[in-house]
Amino acid sequence: ALLIEAEKIAQNQTPKNSCTTEIKCGNERRRYLTMSEVNGKTLSISFRIDEGVIEHNNRIFIAKNVDGERVQDNITYCRQDIREKYDELFGQALAEYNARQKQSSRRIPDYYEHLKKSSKGKPYYEIVVQFGDMESCGQGSGKWEEAKLMLDDYIRSFEKRNPNLKVFNAVMHLDESTPH
Repeated sequence: ALLIEAEKIAQNQTPKNSCTTEIKCGNERRRYLTMSEVNGKTLSISFRIDEGVIEHNNRIFIAKNVDGERVQDNITYCRQDIREKYDELFGQALAEYNARQKQSSRRIPDYYEHLKKSSKGKPYYEIVVQFGDMESCGQGSGKWEEAKLMLDDYIRSFEKRNPNLKVFNAVMHLDESTPH
């Protein structure tokens, strides 16, 4: 139930027994949702939406908070080039749009680049989901494996629950202080 309710943050809905915080970082707004049951028997869940850094997610570079010896423990669910995903999703529509344009200046040669340069949106958003915190779900805690299993279920069923959101890159990080 917490998994489904956590996704409501993307629709600006706040589930009961939760709180949201919005933090402005430069031009970027980050929304955090934290949930926990009153009885304390369940884990909290944090749900963050931000710009994302693909190179960090795929460990092309290793940040200070990453244990380099545990990088091989990470689970990669999906790793597709974003331009390939854009072509898969929008290629046909873009070709049809361009075919209708009388003026060549109105044609869009690369929809990904077009959107990237536009002020109307971003090419992608990153969603970071984490159960518990370093104390309750950190490595060596009794809840590490439970958090890992819940995250595995979450990503495997994400597109089914969110058919209008498409995943091109998904990695569970097990080389930091908590699985996320």
